Amino acid sequence: MEKLLLIWSTPRAESRLRYVIGELTYVENEYIFKYNSKLSEAEDEGFTFYPGFPDRNKEYRSRNLFINVSTRLPNKDRPDYKEILERYGLDVNA
Repeated sequence: MEKLLLIWSTPRAESRLRYVIGELTYVENEYIFKYNSKLSEAEDEGFTFYPGFPDRNKEYRSRNLFINVSTRLPNKDRPDYKEILERYGLDVNA
C-alpha cells in the first residue's frame, strides 16, 4: 500500500496552521481517498471540503489518480522540489 496525506493550511497569513485532513492510498490498482478523524479540527479553523471530495463521509475510489490531486503535486523538476519534501519530512522517493 502507498499513502499520500492531504494537508490543508488555514487562510490566515498570521497563523498558517496546517492540518492533515485526509489520506489517499493506492491499493490493488485503485486509488482511495477518505477524510480522517482529525477533520473536525480543521473545520474549526474554516475548512469545508477538498475540491472534488465534497462528502466528508464518503470513500472515493478510482482506477486513475484523481485529477484534483494530481494537479496539486509538486513537479519533480522544480528547483525547490527537494526542499518541499524535506519540509514535510519526506525522502526523495516519496
